[in-house]
Amino acid sequence: MPDLTEFQSKCEAALAASLAGVGAKLTDREIAGSRETYIRAKIGGTDLEIYIYSDEAQVQGLGVAERFEAPDFDTSDLLCEAFVRKAVALAENAVA
Repeated sequence: MPDLTEFQSKCEAALAASLAGVGAKLTDREIAGSRETYIRAKIGGTDLEIYIYSDEAQVQGLGVAERFEAPDFDTSDLLCEAFVRKAVALAENAVA
């Protein structure tokens, strides 16, 4: 199994914890990628999918495509926080 970066591990854990706080969870999780290892999962009960790359993240679904890229944030922690906030907000408002 490919190794995850510290960013990937921390960001996935933060997202899972925040989703649990609103009664949601990650499902269908897999580690994928041939050139770059990334985490792909769905947010259960929604059409949302998340991707966590080595230093960036994305949430997408019907009419949603939000990317969080390293150059847009001062630190990886701020990037992760913004990604988690957005993913949880979208999950709370999603209609399954």
